Amino acid sequence: MIHGRAMVTDGQGGFRLEAIEVDPPQPGEVLVALRASGVCHTDYDSMRWGNTLIMGHEGAGVVAGVGEGVDGFVPGDHVLLNWAIPCYQCFQCRQGNFVLCEDKPKVPHARTRCHGNPIGRAFELGTMSTHTVVPPAALVKMDQAVPFASACIVGCGVMTGVGSVLNVAEVPPGSSMAVLGCGGVGLNVIQGGRLAGAKMIIAVDVNPARLEMARRFGATHSIRAERNDAGLLAAATEVKMLTGGRG
Repeated sequence: MIHGRAMVTDGQGGFRLEAIEVDPPQPGEVLVALRASGVCHTDYDSMRWGNTLIMGHEGAGVVAGVGEGVDGFVPGDHVLLNWAIPCYQCFQCRQGNFVLCEDKPKVPHARTRCHGNPIGRAFELGTMSTHTVVPPAALVKMDQAVPFASACIVGCGVMTGVGSVLNVAEVPPGSSMAVLGCGGVGLNVIQGGRLAGAKMIIAVDVNPARLEMARRFGATHSIRAERNDAGLLAAATEVKMLTGGRG
């Protein structure tokens, strides 16, 4: 049994640091000693889901143990966690739609306890904890040179932004794109645009500091908008001017 700590919400808006107990990994499972966890707006929402659980769904850490039959991971590996855990066997997984998995692998809640009682984990991960046990499909091995604090947000903030460009919008090479809002997700939309080969990436935000960061992340143009209708219309007009009237 592993003794650790976790940020636990009561589901009614409160949270506190609690002691937890985690069972060793069973066959087909991996124990991860977490080193960093991102903080996402969904974590705030999870505080009001109505049930007690360990918070967090963005994480990175070190493999601390593997169960029988696990291939591809050994103790000491640096890994980041992915909450879109596929089973690889259901209809959607067989079509390559892993994010729509119909039979997401789960580790029973009884295997993690708080004050002796079984406790759930946000998105079956619970990354705001010292330890978690997950299926191998929830892990991606990472280069040990990558800092844990940087890697942990890849599992949500980065893949949301980059994925929206590559998998949803399917931005073609040489195209133009505008990014409205350059916070954590918006900056990764910009990175996705660079990966896709977009020729023009226009960053739009009301905060000059965010626009500066957007340029560092690869925006080719930046527009400072204002928090009113006239300012937003002016920003839209400038986008149209930059794109030859196409918008």
